[in-house]
Amino acid sequence: MSHKRQQSGPLRFYTRSNELTFNGFRIGLELMKKIDPLRGRKVDAFVPHAGAAPSIDMFVKAVKLESPKLIMSYQDHGNTVSASIPLGLSLAIGDERIKRGDKVFAAVIAAGISAVSLLFDY
Repeated sequence: MSHKRQQSGPLRFYTRSNELTFNGFRIGLELMKKIDPLRGRKVDAFVPHAGAAPSIDMFVKAVKLESPKLIMSYQDHGNTVSASIPLGLSLAIGDERIKRGDKVFAAVIAAGISAVSLLFDY
């Protein structure tokens, strides 16, 4: 599917989503290489930011996550923006995809500008 560039103007917003996704992915990988919170750790579940859905598989392979449960709310709830990780956690805890003692990794790459991750034991 090709996208036509829309003219900007009042109440119009245009984004170059491919460029944002690529830059966000690059920033996220650079952050992971510097901090590497996963070195030597097994991860039971990965909860990504829903807006990053197109690059999730690439991210999992690039940071070498070994078969975690992928927890995403995107397919059922759409892009819930900043609520995507709390929503994903809530749903996964509710249906027991995440259980006490599981090591959970969450990552956000937002608008190609911000990247953050966290690793915690539930």
